[in-house]
Amino acid sequence: MKADKEEWCLAFPEPDQAVIARSVHHAKTKDNLPYNFNVRNYMVFGGLISAIIGLFVFVLLSIMTAFNPIKTLLVRYPKWCSFGIATETGPNEKLLENSRMSLTLIGHGTTSEKPPTANLKDITHKDNTYKRQTIIKVKAKNPGYGFTSKAVILGAITIIKDQINIPKGGVLTPASAFRNTLFVKRLMGHDAAVFEIESDLVTY
Repeated sequence: MKADKEEWCLAFPEPDQAVIARSVHHAKTKDNLPYNFNVRNYMVFGGLISAIIGLFVFVLLSIMTAFNPIKTLLVRYPKWCSFGIATETGPNEKLLENSRMSLTLIGHGTTSEKPPTANLKDITHKDNTYKRQTIIKVKAKNPGYGFTSKAVILGAITIIKDQINIPKGGVLTPASAFRNTLFVKRLMGHDAAVFEIESDLVTY
């Protein structure tokens, strides 16, 4: 399929959708917030040919890893099986420093005429009469090691410093736990990630 920017995309299978669904359920049932949305994740490719190749590789690996002998081969000889992309020693420092992550969040939905400062609990679905599209970009350097390490450490600091704003009891998703904390500001303040609102359009 094509995304909003006319780029070829493939569905990206990962556990985020289940985590987001649990986060939305927690916000609706515990905090009575008017959240109601679904999420689909995609991997963006530069063109149709690269998208087809990516799909072929994904299907091929999915079939191959269903057999134990092939899984053993992939684990024992990662460099040979990945044509040098994966190695037993991991990437070097230069490669890590030059690696980048870019995540684009495109939200389609409705919004109300009430100001952004209005309490979410005071907004009902009947108030959402205007169409809205918001695009947010999340960027990070060295996502595999640098960003991950900073996120874990800053998450622990947030749990200690902002525990009064974290819901009590149970197993919480990151969004449920950190929604009312300074976690995102800490990520930005320590140069772990950049959050940018690329566009926010409301159609009246």
